[in-house]
Amino acid sequence: MKFARITEAERMAKLRIPTGKLRIVIDSDAKNEVDDPFAIAHAVLTESFDLRGILSAHFGTERTDRSEEESFQEIHKLLKLMNRQDQIPVVHGAA
Repeated sequence: MKFARITEAERMAKLRIPTGKLRIVIDSDAKNEVDDPFAIAHAVLTESFDLRGILSAHFGTERTDRSEEESFQEIHKLLKLMNRQDQIPVVHGAA
């Protein structure tokens, strides 16, 4: 397989750190483990992120048969604790 050759200037341009806010959407099984609520809180508080929304995710049926709904409720609870419940859309992901 042949790869196109690029110049050093082109390579450096591709490695340049983006400027402005980074638009993100989070897909989270927030009720499953503590890493997701931490990631959500981090994204909400990071000024260089433009958090466009959060999708709740399913995390299996071993502990509950309502995992997606429980993640959805956990995301809302977290945003309410951060006083951001009206600023960031939260939608149901795949169940």
